Amino acid sequence: MTRSIQKFLVFFVVATNFLPLPDARAADFSEALELLQRQDYARAEPMLRDMLAREHDAEADYLLGFLLIETYRFEEAEQHLLRAVTARPQEDHWLMVLAKSQLEQGKNVNAGKTLQQAIELDPQPGYYHAHAMTALNSGNFDAAEASLRACIDKNSEHIDALYRLGGLLIDQGRSKDGIVFLERARTLNPDNVDTLYRLGAAYRHAGRLNEAEKILYAVVARVPGHVGALHNLSRVLMQSEKHAAAAEVLEKFRAMSKLRDEIDFNAQAVRKNPDNIDGRLHLATLYLRAGRTQDALSALLAARVLAPRDARIYRTLATAYRGLGDENNAQRAERFAAMIGG
Repeated sequence: MTRSIQKFLVFFVVATNFLPLPDARAADFSEALELLQRQDYARAEPMLRDMLAREHDAEADYLLGFLLIETYRFEEAEQHLLRAVTARPQEDHWLMVLAKSQLEQGKNVNAGKTLQQAIELDPQPGYYHAHAMTALNSGNFDAAEASLRACIDKNSEHIDALYRLGGLLIDQGRSKDGIVFLERARTLNPDNVDTLYRLGAAYRHAGRLNEAEKILYAVVARVPGHVGALHNLSRVLMQSEKHAAAAEVLEKFRAMSKLRDEIDFNAQAVRKNPDNIDGRLHLATLYLRAGRTQDALSALLAARVLAPRDARIYRTLATAYRGLGDENNAQRAERFAAMIGG
């Protein structure tokens, strides 16, 4: 259950203590909320649709929009959420949920504007983080940096914001500052492979060879086929004149280069036949084997658009999200896979 829905549930329970709701409507909402809390979306959805068929209601629109996001129906979710926030424009958490539906459809400009409205109402760290994602997706790196810093100012332990800002600064040639943020992210989540890899590579380029060696070995221990980590580790060992160890790692790198070639071959096949769901799933699996979690996620999200009710996609999505340390989205993907079966 996300913070947005939890916040709304608290709001609604408090509000119903004071508002003279019709008994039938109050009972319907109470049951719908209970079903949502239990994540029983199959029963909650028809109840909410029936409520809206009888009477337009901002809360019901919001709840149905949330439910549709949880079940990956983002376009319809956006329609209900737009109607909800039009009726109740001061609900900042509703705006955040609306922005999520827009982001999931690639509507970065719309999502950015929606999030700016939410920030003006209540500058929460999560709103700044989501705003940074829209800016990154749009290539507006200055805005992304500003939003990530604002997020971290509000919540100094926001792991993903620390990771994203560290990587952004390194990509812009500001490695010293970037390393500081990546180190903070690693302290909070020492097992995240992406953070470890970015930090190890940054240490190598900064000449901090002992630290780079230790971290890159940790990456390879977690993902033996991580081509980037093997490559960087072999270079570190050669620079440190550890020739025997370098030769051993280089041999593993060459062996894993076959995986890279297989990835390139399958990526080309997907480009030639973009509607092949099995091809996209196989490519995503190869990316995961190579430790390229973000690439795997991108491939899976593209496959989801083509086959929104293929349970295999959501099970693999769960694996990808866990690789990024995103347990909430991993569980959501698993729930939806179980709901649609297959």
